[in-house]
Amino acid sequence: MNGKCLKTIGKELLKDLVDRNLILVDELGSTGNIKSVKIHDLLRDLCLNLGQRDGFYHVIGQSSPRGIHSQRRIVIPRNTSEKKVLDDLQYMSRARSIICEYGKVPQCSNYGLLRTIHAYKFRTYEDESYVNSLVSRCVNLRHLAVEVGSMSSIFSSFNHLWNLHTLIVSSRYNSTFNVPTEIWKMPQLRHIEMAERILCLPNPLNDAVVMQNLVVLEGAHNFKCDDEVVKRILNIKKLGILYSGREGIDHDDYYCLSNIKSLCKLESLDICNESDASLHKLSFPETLKSLTLDMKGDFEWEGMLEKIGALPLLEKFILWRGCFGKGKWEMVEGQFPCLKYLGLHSCPSLEHWTAEASSVVFPRLEKLYLSQLEELKEIPFQIGDISTLQNIWLFDSSESAAMCVKEIVEEQVELQGEDLPFHVQVWLMRKDEAVQSLTGPNFEVNVIFPPSRLTWPNSFRNGYFVE
Repeated sequence: MNGKCLKTIGKELLKDLVDRNLILVDELGSTGNIKSVKIHDLLRDLCLNLGQRDGFYHVIGQSSPRGIHSQRRIVIPRNTSEKKVLDDLQYMSRARSIICEYGKVPQCSNYGLLRTIHAYKFRTYEDESYVNSLVSRCVNLRHLAVEVGSMSSIFSSFNHLWNLHTLIVSSRYNSTFNVPTEIWKMPQLRHIEMAERILCLPNPLNDAVVMQNLVVLEGAHNFKCDDEVVKRILNIKKLGILYSGREGIDHDDYYCLSNIKSLCKLESLDICNESDASLHKLSFPETLKSLTLDMKGDFEWEGMLEKIGALPLLEKFILWRGCFGKGKWEMVEGQFPCLKYLGLHSCPSLEHWTAEASSVVFPRLEKLYLSQLEELKEIPFQIGDISTLQNIWLFDSSESAAMCVKEIVEEQVELQGEDLPFHVQVWLMRKDEAVQSLTGPNFEVNVIFPPSRLTWPNSFRNGYFVE
């Protein structure tokens, strides 16, 4: 439609529904994108009634005025009896989509026309032959999202899935798996997501096609971004990579990391480096809007931060681990012109975070998350002057950092009054009377003691801020 992709059109239609108050925004992402929505219970009832009347979908175990023979979209809820599921499915010869919360998608002879199987995060398929049998008969699949015991159970039947658009797979075992070269002959693929970053992509052969539709690739292990790969994924927008192992080689040159800059439509990049390599030749395209870098503890950030700060469209930047050799990060005016979200985590060597007195830092910053910065003594006072700032979070960081942020709040209260546009939350993993005494307007202190993940803030899960 007018040269726009499906995702763009979908976002515009969703925004239109929100603007008309037919759909309510439930949660916004870190840079203001809609993350989840909800609807009023009256509108929900209307949708359910219309869906049932028009036979839009069928829930196994519920009655259907149109009967079950012509149903195309099937929902299998949890706690449904296996007998009921098998009895109903054998009559659904026209089924196109199955959303399964029940567990395994039951074997059925009527899967030839099936286009969607979504059973992700509900049950692990341990039996490889079961998965092979299921997938091999679904030659028209467009969307496949499942959990498996072994990655081979999916890819052994890969040569049948020529129509596949979306592949989302999670495996209980985190061992890496080499994908068949046939993946480079599947031009319909748009979205590939491996939750544990265990996907080893082969080098494309001469008969590989240009994957014009591929926009998301998450879960690539030791991704080699050479010229042959780049020219086949030029439209990629979201890329997630893990680097590990490979001792005795120059990771920067071997994996052609400077070529990432050639991905001229890339908007989101997530790199986790568990190897001993430096990765200092990483280059970034100017189209980048979201960047997450998780480096080993000895990675020097100073030179890399200059590259990152110059990215003109960057809205979200998360930095994990690494070190500051001089113990200092000095901000320069003009860096990070569009940044809305900044997260600094697990950098024990960072002691001083400063900027020149007249500098303007992060002119569009909305959220600042700092965690496990045990030695941080100061942050730039100019952060309090940012008109767009909404939240500052300190999690398990130093007492000095909390004191410094408190001074920023007090200075802004003197200038603007107590009705500040931003709020500070401090989370302590131990009792600290000095920090706890700082509690006041716009400054909240929470103690998690004894430490328990059940009492951690909602934005923090499994050691990572979810935003």
